[in-house]
Amino acid sequence: ASIRFTPMELVCRGLPFLEAGDCIAVEADDGTMVPPYVLERSFSGIQHLTDRITADGITIVEVEE
Repeated sequence: ASIRFTPMELVCRGLPFLEAGDCIAVEADDGTMVPPYVLERSFSGIQHLTDRITADGITIVEVEE
């Protein structure tokens, strides 16, 4: 099995059920699916919920087990 880390910053519709450590599926601009981990999350809004999800890093890392 391999683990892939994808650095990213994402602003999207607020999803109250997301937690740090979750792996989500995001469609990139070229149509490929990217599996970033939620490392930091800022949730805001009352009627219009907004999430700012970040996973800081320098490179994509794969670890083979």
